[in-house]
Parts: sequence; C-alpha cells; structure tokens
Amino acid sequence: MGPVKFGKYTLLEKITTGGMAEVHRGVAMGPGGFARIVAIKKILPCYSDSPEFLRMFQDEASIAARLNHANIAQVYDFDIVDGVPYLAMEFVEGKDVRSILMTCAERGLSIPWPLAVYVALEVAKGLYYVHTRRESSRPLNIVHRDVSPQNIMVSRSGEVKLVDFGIARAVKRQAVTFAGTVKGKYAYMSPEQVSGQPVDHRSDIFSLGTVLWEMLTLRRLFAGENEGETIARLLKTRVPAPHQVNPEVPERLSPFVLTALARNRSERFPTMLAFHESLSRVLFESGAYPDIDGISRFVHDLFPEEMERLAQGEHLAFETAHPQVELEAPPAGAASEMDLVEPPSAEIDLADTIREGHGDTQTRPLSRAIGIRSRRRWALGVVAGGMLFAALATVGFLFGQQFLGRFGAAPGVAPETEPGTSAPTASRTDGSALPGTAVGASSAPTTNPTD
Repeated sequence: MGPVKFGKYTLLEKITTGGMAEVHRGVAMGPGGFARIVAIKKILPCYSDSPEFLRMFQDEASIAARLNHANIAQVYDFDIVDGVPYLAMEFVEGKDVRSILMTCAERGLSIPWPLAVYVALEVAKGLYYVHTRRESSRPLNIVHRDVSPQNIMVSRSGEVKLVDFGIARAVKRQAVTFAGTVKGKYAYMSPEQVSGQPVDHRSDIFSLGTVLWEMLTLRRLFAGENEGETIARLLKTRVPAPHQVNPEVPERLSPFVLTALARNRSERFPTMLAFHESLSRVLFESGAYPDIDGISRFVHDLFPEEMERLAQGEHLAFETAHPQVELEAPPAGAASEMDLVEPPSAEIDLADTIREGHGDTQTRPLSRAIGIRSRRRWALGVVAGGMLFAALATVGFLFGQQFLGRFGAAPGVAPETEPGTSAPTASRTDGSALPGTAVGASSAPTTNPTD
C-alpha cells in the first residue's frame, strides 16, 4: 500500500500494532519543501467510540506534551481525523529493547552487562525528570506505569529514549478501567499496581528493575503461560540474583537490582535518582562505562540491514499522496523578493577546497575555505579603495594649488595665523601626522584603567 493522506500528515507504512493503538511512519509536509518524518500513533477502531478511552488518550497527549527531555520521545501534535484520535511523535531511528532481547535470544547472544546498565541509566534519567516535573511550583506526580522493553528505544546513534505515556497519568486523577483492557504489561508491573493499589514513582523503579534484570540475564523474570500465572509469579516468586543466572554479571551489581525489585515498595530505592547513582557507581568503579559508539555498533551488528537503511536515509524517501500547493501569483508588475535573490547552490565544490590547500589530500572545513576567500576579497577591496583615495587626494591638491594661485597665495606657502592661535597640523593625504609635527590630544590612544 502506498502513501495515504491522514489529516495534515501522509502515512508511509505501518510500524507496529499494539493492544490499543497502531503506529505508522508518517511525514509532515510544509511550504518550501519542508518535510519531517514522524511516528503517528492511532488508536484502534474498536476503541474510537469509547469516550473513556478517548479521555485516556487525551491524557497521554496532555502529559506527554509537557515533557521535554533527551531520554523521552517528543510529542509534537494531537488531533482527531475522521473520528480517529492520533498522536504525532518523534520518530526514533532504532530498535526497541524487546526486539533486541528477542534477536539476542534467537542468535544465542548476550547483551554486555555494561551496555544493559547504561540503557537502564538513560531510562532512569528520563523517569527522574518525569517524577520530579513541576508546574507553577506544584509537582505533577506523574508515573509512567508502563516501563517495559517495547517502550524503550535504542537509536542507531546510541541514544536511549522512553516512549508511550499512554498509561501515565497524575496519581491524583482517577484511573478508568475498561473491560478487556490491560493497563500496562503484567510481567513488568509492580506488585502494588497489579494488586490495584495506589502507585507512586517507586512503581516505575520496580518496572525498570525488571527490564534491567532481563537484559542482564536474557531470561523472562515473571512472564508465565497466562495472565494468572504471570501475576502469581510476580507476587510470590523469589527473584534470583542476576550474577547467579549470568556469571558475567559482577556480583556487586546484583544487590542494587534486587533492591529495585523489592516487593515492599518501602524497601526499594526511595527515588529514581538513588537507583541511578547506585548503578553509575558500579559502572565507574569497574571502568566499563560504555561509549556511544560502542552502543551504536552493537545495535548495528544486531540489525545490520535496517540500521544501514536508516543510515543511508532510505526511510526518508517518500512520494506525497496529495498534490503540491500552488502559491498565489503576485499582481502583474509587482517585484518579488524571490526574483531578486538567487538561491544558493546545494553543491559544494570540494575540488576548489583541495586546490586551496595546496595539494593536501584532506579537504579543509568549509568554514575555513569561506574564510580564506573572504580575506582575499577584503584585501583586494582595501587596495582598490586606497588607490581611489590617492587619486581623489591628488586631484584635490592640484585644484587647491590652482585656487590659491588665483587669489594671490604663493604655492606651497601656508597662510599666516593670527597671534595666539595654533598653526594647523600638517598631514599626509592619508590623514596621518607628518614627521616633526605636533599630534593633537585627540589622536592619543586611550587606555582602559582596568587593564
């Protein structure tokens, strides 16, 4: 299926379908060739007529629009098209942690423990921002409530972003329960959440601890054959230390993971910041803090074809599903600014840059090449200006001599001055004082007392 017009966006392809919504890759078009790739999240038709679901979806838009953090996918827009509510969100060029876990399991690979901890650290930074978000000096008390592998994205450039605040809401607002709708994934819920108790930010700490445990061990922690078994495991199963499941995990890391997974929330880390600091300490003390390039290579090695397609920008190629908007023609005879300005070329002549480098094999930065040319033009302007000034001064001098001779003054003789007045300072044609003549006080350089 080709591109499809959807409101002010064009849907290019479906990315995924979840329990409540489907996500498309889309593009926002604008004048002058403007185009932005976005992720369009539309709720499924079976929920379109539900006022309760619509309110929850509006909650997501309202909350997410207030969040602006490097580890949270940005929400750009919310609207309803033909009765279908949607969100326009940042399109993250990468893969979700669920896909990473499944691919590693299929290939018999493991996620290096420093990389797994790094992903958790980045998510923790985003969640700490969410938990402490305030407006008008009042806390919003936002809890994500759905921290799970499919909601954590790792981009091809090594960024980590948390997506989908569809379950998030201020805890003071009453939650609405829909028949057959699971708010969050049971396998990643906190015990208090799955039990229907009030939740706070420590629920997200438990969920992130579950995701980290699975990244470290490449095993499911609480997931069972059905929802009942999953809930039973979540409430009763003893959680083994990660290093006991995967010997490559350092033993000193396990206590922090288990603290995040404490069933009694009062025994967990008090804040997401405390969890972040504990994980950071292990990475720094071990000297194994991963770099962005290493994370990027890991994702690229797992999904080489998809990452190469993203790197080449093939996902940006599209054809518009609607005609281009024709600009209104100006009145006859009216001048247009576009007619007066020649658009700059998008091509850079690298050969000129290399020649200016006197045969260097490496090209100069474009800014340096522009700087060299600008200095040359400036020098030529100075020389030309100086020549013009000298010519005008010579003509003026000859005209003055002719004028003085006509009215009786001897050529080259200065007029007499009256007693008590200063003789005018002799100067060259360029305005500088001649040798042996006095320089006025106004010509002396000023100094800054503070120098």
